[in-house]
Amino acid sequence: MTSTPTQTADERIAADVALIQHRLSRVERDARKLMWSKERPWARDTHVWAEDYFPVLDLHDLSVNLGKKSVRRVVDSADHLQTGVFSIITGQGNNSIGPGKMKEAVASVLRRACQDHEGWSFRPDGPGRYILIMDEDKAPDEALTTLPRGFWLIILLFVLALLFAVFHEALGL
Repeated sequence: MTSTPTQTADERIAADVALIQHRLSRVERDARKLMWSKERPWARDTHVWAEDYFPVLDLHDLSVNLGKKSVRRVVDSADHLQTGVFSIITGQGNNSIGPGKMKEAVASVLRRACQDHEGWSFRPDGPGRYILIMDEDKAPDEALTTLPRGFWLIILLFVLALLFAVFHEALGL
């Protein structure tokens, strides 16, 4: 699905969420076989959503293998994602016995995807979370490591106000 000029940002995000949910139907089926699925079920409608202008995939309640499979399935559909970015929540491994394995497993999948696709990058977005950027031109500022567009204007205004105050005080005005 490609975006149209009349499509709003919300519609593009909703289309991306729907595509990711569709691509993860097999993962949802496989997740029902996990021994903890009765207490902590993984479902597409509860673990994929829109947040901060892009889709989010939450891997909580999946095994490491299903987590990796989920990320690969989304990566394989990345050419169709209209927002050019998605976020992956791996968690920090607090519910694991020993060190958490999901975060490193997902980082490995993302590193491989970035090696295979020119211009792709990923970065941590807080503890237990990554952002994969497939198209910087489509990606919202919130997903990029760059500062928002208005940030430098605020800094400029602050510096001007500071200079005014210093000169005002120095000249005794």
